[in-house]
Amino acid sequence: MNAEEMERSIEFLLKSQAALENQIERTSRQVEETNNRLEIQAETQTEFMKIVTQQIEAQGAINASLRASLARTDERLNQTDDRLNQTDARLDRLAALVEQHIGGG
Repeated sequence: MNAEEMERSIEFLLKSQAALENQIERTSRQVEETNNRLEIQAETQTEFMKIVTQQIEAQGAINASLRASLARTDERLNQTDDRLNQTDARLDRLAALVEQHIGGG
């Protein structure tokens, strides 16, 4: 290999080295940018999970309150049914008494 060929080979190697270093630098920047995006995504995901957890807990409390309210409503309806049955029985006795009075009078 003569001096000119040697010089071209060295120049080629230096250009290749420079191109490789540029590519490594670009790749490093891309990796850093990707890491930053992943970090932001992880923070967003964490906040989202906190909000969803709070909503689930709040909904659980609402559901418990509604179940308690429904139980009280059921109890009141049962009491109302009992009172209506008592009223029906008294009306039946009154109707029988009126019929007896009219029929015997």
